Amino acid sequence: MRKRLLRCGYGWACVLLLGFALVLPSCSRDPEEQPEQERVVQSIEVSTPFSFVTSTSQLRFDIPHDERFASQSAVIRFDGRLLEGGDFSGEYVAIAKRDEDAGETYLELDVSSGLWAAIDAAPVSIFQGAITIEVLDLLGPLASGSIDNITLEFVADPEPVVSSIEKSATIYPGQRLELKGRHFLRPEEGTTYAIVEDGSVAVDAEEQPRDVSGRRVALIWNEERTSAILPVYPQVFGIKPGRFEATFRFESELRGSSTSLEGDNRVTFTAQMAEPKITRITPLNGSRSQIVTVEGRGFLDSNSEAGFGMYLKYEGGFTPDADPERTIDYRAQRAIERSPFRVVSEALIEQDIWYTVDQDTFTLSGLGAMPGTFDGRVTPVILYGNEQEVGQGLPMSFRVLPTKQIVYLRFLPSFSESLERFGLTNVENDIRALIFEVLRRDYRGINIQFVDSPPENFKDFMTLEVGGPDPTGQNLLGYDNSFNGVPKDTGNLFLRDYLGGYNRQSQDANYSPYGGIFIESFIVFSPTLGRNSPETTVIFDSIMAPVMPELGGRPVSATEWPEGERVDEIRGAISLIGRLAGHTASHEIGHSLGLPFVSGEDPEDVVYHNEALDEAFIMDAGQDRPFQERAELGGQGPAKFSPRNRAYLERILPLE
Repeated sequence: MRKRLLRCGYGWACVLLLGFALVLPSCSRDPEEQPEQERVVQSIEVSTPFSFVTSTSQLRFDIPHDERFASQSAVIRFDGRLLEGGDFSGEYVAIAKRDEDAGETYLELDVSSGLWAAIDAAPVSIFQGAITIEVLDLLGPLASGSIDNITLEFVADPEPVVSSIEKSATIYPGQRLELKGRHFLRPEEGTTYAIVEDGSVAVDAEEQPRDVSGRRVALIWNEERTSAILPVYPQVFGIKPGRFEATFRFESELRGSSTSLEGDNRVTFTAQMAEPKITRITPLNGSRSQIVTVEGRGFLDSNSEAGFGMYLKYEGGFTPDADPERTIDYRAQRAIERSPFRVVSEALIEQDIWYTVDQDTFTLSGLGAMPGTFDGRVTPVILYGNEQEVGQGLPMSFRVLPTKQIVYLRFLPSFSESLERFGLTNVENDIRALIFEVLRRDYRGINIQFVDSPPENFKDFMTLEVGGPDPTGQNLLGYDNSFNGVPKDTGNLFLRDYLGGYNRQSQDANYSPYGGIFIESFIVFSPTLGRNSPETTVIFDSIMAPVMPELGGRPVSATEWPEGERVDEIRGAISLIGRLAGHTASHEIGHSLGLPFVSGEDPEDVVYHNEALDEAFIMDAGQDRPFQERAELGGQGPAKFSPRNRAYLERILPLE
């Protein structure tokens, strides 16, 4: 920024230059001074999925996924002709949007903001020509691209046309049938409906067919104008097994309009409606909060507006591992009714091994509350209004495993920034790997898993943020700021602890509101940088001085690791930062799990660290864990869990 101010002549620099210009009007340019180069406008590829446009369209243009384009404005220029309408040109403004999940950057032009009126489609106009996109920033044009020889059809009243419907002799609730045709509306443009002009359902258990004439269901956008999805939803097809026969007509309603645009054609459909069924459950074992998959047909996601949904019914007996002679009865009126965790499709459900924590007694309940075996049957039940349909169940023997704690290490951008301060940016992956190595070693033999991304097969998991500076300014190495209504989660009842960010509940309980691991605080060990700290040691400076700029070192370059003249020095710095961070993480995770364990502990006088002993234990207080023990130097460390704490971890998180 400073260089740019001098170069552009802002502020007082501008006044001084003007003064010199008035005094010396004939001053010539230094012959060696080079003129500023003109800015080069980047050439980019532009595309659009549109060939058909209506009055409510959001015309989309895809451009390269580049962070420089985010939230920038763009000029969209049309230059061509309208068939039977003469030449056409116009400029319109849009803002670039980014979809990080999809990895896309695009422009959306609301055609009602001027383009539609200029085109004047009455009822149809066809544009042929070129569309140029120019992305702008504060300095002017940044990038430019065009679509040449494009044809866009502008239709004022897009009446839906359906040529065929997917044939299926047997259909299930929630199934999706593909329609072929044209003029299907996008979700932002409006809704296209399938309406039963004449139809009935001959329910297997009833003598008289049910008349379904006049019922309608919204079609689902299928990512293209010539295809749409007709969902087998209860408001048209019902939920009872039987023979469905109907003639469909189709109509569209544009966004903001109460007028229906009805197509001329009709499509007849006949099929046998089948009951829902479960065919497979995988895996047939898991621990609490783990997600298992349920396969079958006829699964319905809940839709309160339309009045339908489903649940799974568990009937059988549960035998706890701790008391094999006892079986908890879940039959008849005691059967468990549980909504699915997520209905992925009409053929796939995700179901969590559920549990709840009683906030008064701090005890667990639910299927995942204790290890054991459920022997019985699981059955799908779908609901619509006052009706329900019990489907085909599946007998199963499901094993509830001991609790498994998943820990997601979330490395923050500030972690990378602090590594830059240490001169270790180019070995970040090695430091991350060492942190995981230390954690897995410290918790070996415990049913805990450390991951670098959020797990997809567990609903609940612990998150530990690994960042740079301590936001409190106290230079804490780490802090567990999770809070579950009790000072210590003895028994690890709560699996979703978040060690990081700001926690108001922790602050209200008079604890530090910020948590995580703060690697920049490691400077407290430096005699040069942590002068006011009683924990400084010359060992820190001697290891970090070769690579840390603040200690006179040269940062690690990408070409000198893992092979180079400074391999040993770099390895020492990686080991120091990685082991300090790993040890700190093991300690804070231990707090989250309920450590240290104290039998018969007084809730009003909670113990947060081990009593000082001669051995090196992870849950000792900070002053009892010296630098060399944390860094595993000079024959000290690695610290481990005390026998009492280790026995506690093996009890609450036992391996299967």
